[in-house]
Amino acid sequence: MLEVGPARMTPAEPAAESGVARRFRREAHRWDEIYTESGAWITRGWDRLTRRNVRERFTRTFQAAGDLEGRTVLDLGCGSGRYLVEAIHRGAARAVGLDIAPEMIDLARRLAARAPRPDRIELRCGDILGAQLETKFDLVIANGLFDYLDDPDAVMRRAADWTAGTLVASFPDRWAMRALPRALYWRLRQVRVRLYDRATIAALASRVGLGVVGIERIGPIFLLVARHA
Repeated sequence: MLEVGPARMTPAEPAAESGVARRFRREAHRWDEIYTESGAWITRGWDRLTRRNVRERFTRTFQAAGDLEGRTVLDLGCGSGRYLVEAIHRGAARAVGLDIAPEMIDLARRLAARAPRPDRIELRCGDILGAQLETKFDLVIANGLFDYLDDPDAVMRRAADWTAGTLVASFPDRWAMRALPRALYWRLRQVRVRLYDRATIAALASRVGLGVVGIERIGPIFLLVARHA
């Protein structure tokens, strides 16, 4: 059920609170403009130049997910809720979003309220390792999440535990031209960006019992599609 009151809070990871959570709390509206292309002309131009992969990732995620009619979806690091609303448009019976930033949850709540079936959307504010979800999901999405994790194995394990069907997750490519400058830029702002290659991603999935269906490169990121082996 779509929350209509203040977002429920669970304790966030201290490391995430020190940098990552502050970033996304501060930039919630700015981040959503990547999908809507509604910002100032200079930011729209920058997004088209550098963040095309974000919109391509959105498209490829749902292509990989297949038919969602009557299915359940979990979006880890759901941001402004764009994936949740799209899942409902595609017939999902339930879509749950989890994010550490209350400002993101507020955006998601407003977006979800305009969806065709807002009663099918549930939003939770808190960290993944502390989240209590009572069921498994046909599709689990973890896009833009593994960039910022101190312990990707622990989060991948939780994601795998919640996956009954397909997991789709993105990872910044270690060898992309922009990878190192981006990592240094955010390190100066107390945000650590973790970088990956194909072998690291495959091993991460394997350690939690997931079989790799594919690892696709989309610009400076990889998109993993995996299912239980």
